[in-house]
Amino acid sequence: MPGPSRPSRLTILLRVIFLLLAPGLTQISVASETTPIAQNGVLDLREWDFSRDGMVRLNGQWRFDWLSLRGSEGIPETESDTFLEVPAVWNQQQVNGSRLGGYGYGTYQLTILLDHEAPSLHLAVPEIHMASRLWVNGKQLFSAGVVGTSKAQEVPKSVPVSVALPRAERLNLIIEVSNFYHMEGGIGRTIKMGASEQILANEQNRLLLNIFTIGALMFLGLHYLVTYLNQPEHKEQLWYALLAMLMLVRLAVVNKLTYLFGDHSHLLSTRLSYTTVFLVPSLYLLFLRSLFPDEFHKTLVRGTVTIGIAGTIIVWLTSPTLFTWMRDPAVIAIQCLSLYAIAMTLLACMHRREDSFTVLLIALVFGGTLIYDTLLYQRFIEANDISPFGFLVFVFGHAAILGRRTNRITQREREARHALAEMTRTLQSRIEARTFDLAEAKANAEQALMSKNRVLAAASHDLRQPLHALNLFVGMLETSIKQGTWPTAVAKISQLLQGLDKFLVNLGEISRLQSGGTTPNIQSLQLQTYFEVLSDEFGHECQQKGISLRFVPTSVWVRTDPDLIARVLRNLISNAVKYTNQGVILIGCRRRGNQVRIDVYDTGLGITEGDQQTIFDEFYRTEAAQQQAHGLGLGLSIVKYIADLLRHQLEVRSLPGKGSRFSVYIPTIELPAIQELAFHKSNESDTDNSQPLLEGSTILLVDDDEMICRAMEDVFAEWGCTIYTATSLNEALDELEHREFEPDLIISDIRFNADDNGMKIARSLQDCIGSKTPVLIITAETDPVVHARIKSSGYGLLQKPVSVETLMASVVATLRIQAGAKN
Repeated sequence: MPGPSRPSRLTILLRVIFLLLAPGLTQISVASETTPIAQNGVLDLREWDFSRDGMVRLNGQWRFDWLSLRGSEGIPETESDTFLEVPAVWNQQQVNGSRLGGYGYGTYQLTILLDHEAPSLHLAVPEIHMASRLWVNGKQLFSAGVVGTSKAQEVPKSVPVSVALPRAERLNLIIEVSNFYHMEGGIGRTIKMGASEQILANEQNRLLLNIFTIGALMFLGLHYLVTYLNQPEHKEQLWYALLAMLMLVRLAVVNKLTYLFGDHSHLLSTRLSYTTVFLVPSLYLLFLRSLFPDEFHKTLVRGTVTIGIAGTIIVWLTSPTLFTWMRDPAVIAIQCLSLYAIAMTLLACMHRREDSFTVLLIALVFGGTLIYDTLLYQRFIEANDISPFGFLVFVFGHAAILGRRTNRITQREREARHALAEMTRTLQSRIEARTFDLAEAKANAEQALMSKNRVLAAASHDLRQPLHALNLFVGMLETSIKQGTWPTAVAKISQLLQGLDKFLVNLGEISRLQSGGTTPNIQSLQLQTYFEVLSDEFGHECQQKGISLRFVPTSVWVRTDPDLIARVLRNLISNAVKYTNQGVILIGCRRRGNQVRIDVYDTGLGITEGDQQTIFDEFYRTEAAQQQAHGLGLGLSIVKYIADLLRHQLEVRSLPGKGSRFSVYIPTIELPAIQELAFHKSNESDTDNSQPLLEGSTILLVDDDEMICRAMEDVFAEWGCTIYTATSLNEALDELEHREFEPDLIISDIRFNADDNGMKIARSLQDCIGSKTPVLIITAETDPVVHARIKSSGYGLLQKPVSVETLMASVVATLRIQAGAKN
């Protein structure tokens, strides 16, 4: 009798997994007192009622003769008392004091005792590694391949078959088995015996189910492959189509349906079967990641795909004696990946991703059937193969998801067409409104002409005043020279000439603004830069008057014309300085939605409520201003014309004797949007002017794709830049520490592993450098939510694929903005 064998670590691990999953599995065979078991090579079924009790498994002790092919004669009871348990491979079994390996040959024998009234019976023989022959009562009923005593003699073929048994009260079953190709040999699956009708009906039902499943897989695989070709941006359809085709192959090979179309090499079936083992998990993870990119880690999925491709290459380039040993590690990997897929899909459910709950149910069912069948093939359980049901759930479940997504795409296209039609109607309405605007424009032109006439009339009056005063001072100059007081007269004449010059300049600017000769040059700018210039410009004058001038620091960026808005701020501050004799002038910003309100406060004379309605008219001055004889009444008019031209709202709040607040509202813009605008406005001349700015710049690139890193190194080196690359945050920090440099720009991908992403890496690098180094995110991510997160973080954004020209324009724009901020 063979001695007990010590279980391996793999066997112990698989048994633990089975115990965890056992409560959810069905049809698990548990030996009972009523189930007959073969003892010492004899199975007594004389009390077994096949019509009542159903099929019986021929489990138990079979007589066994190692390294002997007995043929129809069988094993004489006087020559051998060696017995092996069936089903079980002969690996590690002890025979004649020796522990068997996987390669070899031998003869199994079982004597079955039946009742003389037993019905017509059939035998369901599973696939046996790797070649076998069956005799019953001396007659050969079945053979698979060619049983041999060496690898050269053996022709492997392992297929299940049903055979009719002769009517007899005593059946002597003899099975010859040889194995020189597979890692395991012997009868590893249960042989069943039952009434012919039941065996044949089960076989037919199983065949029909498999054919139906294969047909569904083929149809849906081809359907979504064609759909992907029409919509290549939806990768999930490609992965599903490839998955369906691979599972079709596996289902056909595992159930030996390929033999229905003719005989072929069993080695081909084995290679195809193992190919699906390596590729199906990889494709399934690619499919799930295309559905939930935020949950499934790109690095892990890529690693799984790499391992799957490597395993497939080994399967097709090596012999079965080598690659079949990879089965057990692959089993463990598949089980771990199944649990990972379920966990990440559950995380997607927590994040309320689209279709995540349906995918979770499918993953649970499909993953459960895969693990169940794995345990079945590892002989930890005895039951029917339920993989076809798992395949059906997978096929129709995911097809329903893809169909629903296709319907949503179609619905969005329908809504887009509706929006286009609505836009057409709106355009027609605008054309009609434009016709009305032409008439209104004519009225405005007439009003502008009247305004110009009024300006000319007022200008004529205000020109006469300084000219009259000038004539008087010139007349007094002769007398002043004789009396020695000429310096005072000259100073007054100079002051009049300066005022006259300023008046003519303002008058010309008013004329240009009224005639439409000024075209705004809208750009992006940082207000703090202008605040610093204006502080230097007006600081000395305020100090001489004994008033305090303060600017509240700001980091806001706005969209406006730099020169025109500078003119507005200068006029407002100049006005505040003129009419403030003591106290403070304060300039600051307040955010109002997507705008910023720039306020100019003063503690000056103030403006009455009535004057607040007319102070922006040409040549209008308040009574208090006339008493101080300051200005000609054009400064605020210019402010109003410029604000209207730029479409910036003006606002004034004032109390007489308390001071005033003049405000202008300007649209704000975030730094990433500034960069994107610059990116799309590059032209040939910009590119020519970019080279000096690029040369000598230092770039830090973080991307986990080595190929992209090498390509970017070549591109930036040609531009004269110094570039350092890293594939992770730790590598980037090491580069900064060992090379001791401060980059002018950080470029990063968005997708890394579970702990890192592009925005987190950029923040960590900025903290390490200790400066506000600009960041440019280049990503293939299309999710608008992710784009919004990048922009809200203050980073630039480029969508892959990116041309070299666009990349250069983007980098140059970012470096220019950074240079402007530093200056």
